[in-house]
Amino acid sequence: MLFEELGFDYVGPIDGHNVDLLIETLKRIKTASSPTLVHVITKKGKGYEFSEKDPAFSTASALLRWKPVPRSLQEASATALPSARA
Repeated sequence: MLFEELGFDYVGPIDGHNVDLLIETLKRIKTASSPTLVHVITKKGKGYEFSEKDPAFSTASALLRWKPVPRSLQEASATALPSARA
């Protein structure tokens, strides 16, 4: 395998939502004598019903809330300090 040819031990893939398995795996490789790559698979939005139904929802909602950075110091101070507006 590619990683082993590069001198890495490879572990996985493992379920990233199984905390007990993650802890057990990390404890096992903690004493490894060579670098170890741990391949962890997760599902975006796992545990949040609305995100599991529509994985793009959380990304799309974050984009909708995004606001561009003010272009000048005056714009930044006007946004941060509304009472300082003249």
